[in-house]
Amino acid sequence: MAQRWQDVEQFTVEMATDDLERMGGINPLLLAFAGDQQSFLVFLRPFAKGRYHKPLTEVLSLAMALDCDRLAFAAPGRLTSLDDPIPPVTDGADLRQRALVVEYADASAGRVRRHSLVHPFDHTGGVVLWGETVRLAAASGWIPRALGVCVEQRRRLSALATDADIRGQTQRCVMLGHELYPGPHLEAHLARDHTARA
Repeated sequence: MAQRWQDVEQFTVEMATDDLERMGGINPLLLAFAGDQQSFLVFLRPFAKGRYHKPLTEVLSLAMALDCDRLAFAAPGRLTSLDDPIPPVTDGADLRQRALVVEYADASAGRVRRHSLVHPFDHTGGVVLWGETVRLAAASGWIPRALGVCVEQRRRLSALATDADIRGQTQRCVMLGHELYPGPHLEAHLARDHTARA
């Protein structure tokens, strides 16, 4: 896992490369940090194409309960040039440029800062070739906005969440099919709840 926030960009590209080489596609993932401490990494559970709402909400609820102020969400995307009057997409083919899109929300310095990184790539003959990374202002879609709201409003939920609540939401995410890897921050909460129950 990416142990430091500054390693997230490289980590998401490495994970996407591994996914493409093994499966030909990219698993959407969320990295959550509380300050400089990693809270968790989660690969989203299976869902219908484009139906990010429920699975992402499930893991963002855990991030808010943990008071996470830094989030990075990586997912596959397609790029369309404004020079193309009609996107090159038909029922049988999609010729748009493939890319890894990573949305960032960071409230560790007080105010919320959001931005997007777009990593174009080609995947032919089992080889992944990455193009030049493009940094953009935060996109206007619901996913970037949801990440921003999560880090901005996190204390409303974290102030009420107990360690037992956090353990329960962690278990719920796993039972729903999310592939969740706790970092030091989440592990500390889980250990405290376990000690309290013993």
